[in-house]
Amino acid sequence: GEITTSSGSGTITLGKSGETITSSAAMGSGMGKVLQIQNFFDQEDSQFVTTSTSYVTWTDAPQITITPSSTSSKILVMAYIGMQYDDTGQIENTLYRSIGGGAGTDLSGGNNYGLIFHGTADPGGLWKGTNVFYVDTTHNTTSPINYRWYARSENSASVRPTHGGASNAMLAMEIAG
Repeated sequence: GEITTSSGSGTITLGKSGETITSSAAMGSGMGKVLQIQNFFDQEDSQFVTTSTSYVTWTDAPQITITPSSTSSKILVMAYIGMQYDDTGQIENTLYRSIGGGAGTDLSGGNNYGLIFHGTADPGGLWKGTNVFYVDTTHNTTSPINYRWYARSENSASVRPTHGGASNAMLAMEIAG
């Protein structure tokens, strides 16, 4: 049997078991195809300490720039900080997105806890690796997009969003939409 495509410009021929399915459309051009990958890896030279309750970033913070080939593609961002520390507060983490060198936008949408947080009441503190995963479906651009890690303290307590010697990484993957 044959199925006419939604545009009416081609047909898909369905075969019996063991036969090949053919298409007049380009194979492998559909949604979900990975179009490009950019990656960042860095080992921190020193720790970064803050008491700020506003999001801040630091010199060696994980960041990545990717230039989408289509306004409708999705960008999957995966980021990792090897060590974060707090002892009486809470570290709230987010990603900021800057398009074409413009102002940054907090991708948590103003969530009180950012995209990911952790905290402890243990007076001995807590060292922990932290991951952020984000799918950007609203960029609507083919200009360069920079994603950068930001962090803050929940209650002005001293927190360390990263530590010297920690491995930090970020990956951005453009997926056809």
